[in-house]
Amino acid sequence: MFVCGSQPRSLSSAPRSCRKNLHDGPISEYNLYDASRVQGGDKSFMSAMEMIQAWFHTLVVAISQFFNDHEDEIHKFFSNMAIWLQHFVASMRTFIAERPREFRIVGIIAVVAITLAVIVPQALMYFLQAIGFMAHGVTEASTAAAYQSARLGGAIAKGSWFAFAQSTAAGGRCMKILPWPVTFLALALLAVGVAFILVTRSS
Repeated sequence: MFVCGSQPRSLSSAPRSCRKNLHDGPISEYNLYDASRVQGGDKSFMSAMEMIQAWFHTLVVAISQFFNDHEDEIHKFFSNMAIWLQHFVASMRTFIAERPREFRIVGIIAVVAITLAVIVPQALMYFLQAIGFMAHGVTEASTAAAYQSARLGGAIAKGSWFAFAQSTAAGGRCMKILPWPVTFLALALLAVGVAFILVTRSS
């Protein structure tokens, strides 16, 4: 007969009522379930870390050796790239200077389109979030919540500015906070459009 707390030959040989103690109790000589698994997991983790460290060291050494063996070729490549970039910029300046009216129109269209399609909606979304309009609704203890409690109560008229703000913040009008790479690209294109306008205005 097996008594709970004694040492079983295996986990399966212990009665079902005693297995919980074997699982939950501290690691000891009669807890056959945890000790070997913990030790084996630690060894596997350390082996994996050593393998990653060795692979990373090999990669760093290989890259360093490559740059040392091809130092002259790499320097020549970047020198040629710098010369090509200078020629490209000079050619673009000449090309734009010969067509000031066309590029001024392009710049104006780019500025207006990006402002209306990206800058204004993003500014509106950030403003709505700042005063308490979020995707899940009005934030508690916000400016919008205080206004709703003081002026509107529980009734929000359809078509009102408050309903419009709630719908816009929830993405109901296809307005959402864009990822930062998209916003950065839009700002870069906006800067290019402004540059076109400024460069061609003096021509």
